[in-house]
Amino acid sequence: MSIDANTASIDQCRDWIAENVLGWERNGRSESYEWTRDTPDGPYEYDGKFIEDHPAGPASTDAAIAAMPKEWEWVKGHDALYGYKRGVHVPVHVKPTGDFKLDIWRLCLAMHIAERGGK
Repeated sequence: MSIDANTASIDQCRDWIAENVLGWERNGRSESYEWTRDTPDGPYEYDGKFIEDHPAGPASTDAAIAAMPKEWEWVKGHDALYGYKRGVHVPVHVKPTGDFKLDIWRLCLAMHIAERGGK
């Protein structure tokens, strides 16, 4: 799924991370859907009836920071939020919207996209 970190909604960020980073697959198209993924012991089902039960965590600022890739840091600049991997000069940034929670989820998504080589 192609996604733009500067235009994605919080739910789109969380869904992309759940699917592409955490290995979950969404089954269903309503607010009441299930997430599944394969494990060494076979398929594992996760009931995602409540937004707090999303595999990528709740739609909170703290959850976005916790979902950032390991070894990545973030900083709030005067014109954007920036993320960078420790020891590597490959910064990413997202344009501020005035909604910090949205911006931090978008930055988290941008970091994961960069971590995967832009994919």
